[in-house]
Amino acid sequence: SWSGEEAARIVPTYFAEQRSFYSVTRGNLRVESNIEYSVLKGEVDRVEIALSPELSVVSVTGDNIRKWDTRTDDKDASVGTPLPAETPAGPAGTQWVTLRQNARILTVVPKAFGTSQARTFTVNIVTEKALEQIPTTFSAPRIQPLGVEREKGYIALNVHENLRIAPAKMENIAQ
Repeated sequence: SWSGEEAARIVPTYFAEQRSFYSVTRGNLRVESNIEYSVLKGEVDRVEIALSPELSVVSVTGDNIRKWDTRTDDKDASVGTPLPAETPAGPAGTQWVTLRQNARILTVVPKAFGTSQARTFTVNIVTEKALEQIPTTFSAPRIQPLGVEREKGYIALNVHENLRIAPAKMENIAQ
């Protein structure tokens, strides 16, 4: 068990498990994403999630959310997370995630996440994207937790009746 002072000095290590449900209807793509964070060590006072710029945030909920906000970066950016001296993921250094121009960052501030009292925290995000015309080809919008040591999860897809969907290209997906 970590005391408050010891945990505040330690670089936080936390995992994310994401479950995303994509629903396609005529003219709309709705993404409901549930991200469960688990803190292994240290304290976390906020989490950041990269969103594809074309997504509109409908709601952000969770049992322990104090506040949330979004910001848009107007240029390409790299977000770095310092890694401690040695981790199961590899040597010391920085984990970098490159964000596209106009990437949206959702910042969620929990009430007591990552303290000795609360080692898990869940964020539920509902987003939407307009689909101008059918038929159409689109990339699955990104909802990516930043700063996590490890991420896992799954994606489910639902298509409204009278519509069909077929993957045109799949990258970075393990089945």
